Amino acid sequence: MPPSRILTRSPDGTRALRLAVSVMLGIASIATAGFATPSLDTLVLSVGGVSVPGPAGCTSFIAPSSLIGFFGDYGVGLPVGGLAVCGVPGGVDEQTSPTGPLVDERSLVNSWPNGSFNGTSSVAAEYGRLSSSAQANYAGDTSSLNVTGSEGFTIAADGFTITTPSFADGQAGTVVFRTTVNGSLSTTGTGSAGLRLDYHVNAGAGVSMLRASVNGAASLPALASIGSVGLDGFARTPGHLDGSGEVVTAAIPIVFGTRFEYRFGLLGYAVPALTALVQSDFDAAITAIEVKGPGGVVVSDFTVTSDSGTSYGAGGVVAVGDDPHGGIGNPSRLSAFPNPSGTAIQLRFSLKRAMATSLDIFDSAGRRVKHIGNAGEGTGDQSAIWDGRGDGGVALSSGVYFARLSWQGGFETTRVTLLR
Repeated sequence: MPPSRILTRSPDGTRALRLAVSVMLGIASIATAGFATPSLDTLVLSVGGVSVPGPAGCTSFIAPSSLIGFFGDYGVGLPVGGLAVCGVPGGVDEQTSPTGPLVDERSLVNSWPNGSFNGTSSVAAEYGRLSSSAQANYAGDTSSLNVTGSEGFTIAADGFTITTPSFADGQAGTVVFRTTVNGSLSTTGTGSAGLRLDYHVNAGAGVSMLRASVNGAASLPALASIGSVGLDGFARTPGHLDGSGEVVTAAIPIVFGTRFEYRFGLLGYAVPALTALVQSDFDAAITAIEVKGPGGVVVSDFTVTSDSGTSYGAGGVVAVGDDPHGGIGNPSRLSAFPNPSGTAIQLRFSLKRAMATSLDIFDSAGRRVKHIGNAGEGTGDQSAIWDGRGDGGVALSSGVYFARLSWQGGFETTRVTLLR
């Protein structure tokens, strides 16, 4: 993998870039190492303060090593000397587990003579579905030694074996994973917000399926995907991007009946520089799998076996009770728009068949704060409005909440963020 970038800053504000080999820093090279068992990995980070220039490593900054190993050097730069040594409030939490869902959150409120910071990062991971949210609100002066920002990533690593009666095991083919991404990023001032949806196959290097970033309230967000697929559903205005789209991997070579490893990860970051509210809030789910055999022949009668035991089919990751070949089953993916929002949020889903459902809002501690209602009288697209209030009619405070759509035998959640 390429060497990692370390940003060295001097107290007078000048900056210099220098390169250092990852191994010298002890950075794990996730991108060039396979995995033996399926795993879910998350990171949440929120920091806000000024790095003390005296101790060694407090004027050089770099992203967390696990983030670099999968995505590259993006997002919040932390002092090489360590947060505690360099006097920067905040911290980093990392989790890994073979089972999900995996959920984590970190928040920080801090002030100092020349600034104040309020930030939150939250993530949720399960096989086939990822979400990441980061918000950072900074007020104060700019300084080369400011360390302010929030970010979070989620990674799902799984082993797959694809078989089909149309072609014998041992014959070559290809697979494409389609992933639907929904969310927004924005900044109200000087600062950067970004998204990366990357994947790795076996021990190969990382590939970016989708990347987006905005740098400053007057700038039009940058947006790119493989083959420019899935970008039409995103709206871009200066300082803001929101919407959804289905993006794709490149055609991945496979051998029918032979296991391969596929990891995909979602990173969102919010890094204010001057007074600004910066946010990145996205979720992603595998929503289709396309298989071809020798000569590019489309294969429809395939079976996917995963190491994690998660069900996948032509319709992507399958909820419990769904038909992996895309037949009648449980409600389709729950989404929220706009998200984050300071006013009303529309919750959307689709019913493939008439069924009883319940839509509720939970806080980050898992307490139900609002019952929005029951649905399921008909089929097709459905929606409901949440006005940001609890069951008692009182406006809820800013923060991360979870909308849950429940039905007999299962449920689906999506993260929603209130910004007051």
